[in-house]
Amino acid sequence: MKRQAVNVLTVVIIAVILLTGGILEEIYIANTLDGFAEKFVEFEKTETESGYDIGKLEEIYSWWETRHKALEMLIPHTQINEIESTFGELKGAVRANDTKSAHAFIVRLQLTVEAMADMYVLRIGNVL
Repeated sequence: MKRQAVNVLTVVIIAVILLTGGILEEIYIANTLDGFAEKFVEFEKTETESGYDIGKLEEIYSWWETRHKALEMLIPHTQINEIESTFGELKGAVRANDTKSAHAFIVRLQLTVEAMADMYVLRIGNVL
């Protein structure tokens, strides 16, 4: 009888740990991706006649660099690589003062991040 109680307690503790880890993972992913999307909304406002502010873009990239390493443990690398390559294209467009292309890359990043955030939210469609 005592052994069964220990087994049940062990299962409950493991379940609580897994559930807590899943909740914390979801919160981290959502906060990171939402913050990233917000930074691009702000970045879009830096457009002037001479183009976008490359310094602000470098700040966003530094912010992303500190967080994407943790994301690599939680989500597939291909999705992070898509963001990285689009970010590189955005940097190139901003440096070339190609505001039309830069705007397209900003929208692409925003939509990619939004789609990723939707994929990792806890809801019945994602569980099934």
